[in-house]
Amino acid sequence: MKLLLVPLALSAACATEPDAVDAVEQDSTAQELDQQVLQYCGMTRDGVTTYRGLSGTYVRLGLTVVDEPLRLTLVAAHDDPDAKGMFTGTYATATSSAAYAGTFGAIPDNPAIGAAFMLDTNADREYDKLYFVLAIRRSFGLVRGLCLEGANHPFLLARSYY
Repeated sequence: MKLLLVPLALSAACATEPDAVDAVEQDSTAQELDQQVLQYCGMTRDGVTTYRGLSGTYVRLGLTVVDEPLRLTLVAAHDDPDAKGMFTGTYATATSSAAYAGTFGAIPDNPAIGAAFMLDTNADREYDKLYFVLAIRRSFGLVRGLCLEGANHPFLLARSYY
């Protein structure tokens, strides 16, 4: 009897330990992401509850990555709490940039996935580019900046007036 209890006790101890390790890893990953958002976007992470005031032109600040947006002009058909509409813009290629256009969609914070911004660049009515919205900056009823998750690190799309 004693021999059976020892393996059960060891397996129970091993089963509870990874949960504690996972919680610590998730917390350190969240802290690292908070630091990257502050470093690359100059914002603190906050909840995205609405996209009201999203229509406008945005330019990417900082280093570019192939297939990520450089400039986007968004015209929202509606923007509260989610957003849908049309976009035009440019994205980075391996050698320079290229133009694209289509439809966009944005969803506010969702407990399952968070906030997201999507682009349909080939008119097939399916979003083919997905960027998680890590932070949003607002001022005077307008969205002034979107911090999006990029391939290498977060990047800032800042409202432009030209």
